[in-house]
Amino acid sequence: MVVGEKFFDKANQSDPIYKLVLSGNFKAFWEKVFSITNRTLSNDLKNLLEGMICSDPSKRLEVKDIIAHKWLNSHVATEESVLKLMSLNRPKQ
Repeated sequence: MVVGEKFFDKANQSDPIYKLVLSGNFKAFWEKVFSITNRTLSNDLKNLLEGMICSDPSKRLEVKDIIAHKWLNSHVATEESVLKLMSLNRPKQ
């Protein structure tokens, strides 16, 4: 995944993080993801991921919507900018 680890092991209703997805409480979901990974994601990426994992199939993004999403079609990062972001997002040791 984009943060280097899974948000939850599997779609299990007893998983507290998965429950946030089921309830549509993405604000709390992202706060929990940040507290676990200490990594931030852009709003565009969050929007894309929310659309992909939405528990309501009628609201879930279709493949054509994913392909056309702003995050996938915005500027491409340079190797230098990616390495800089990686060093900024590494957990403090």
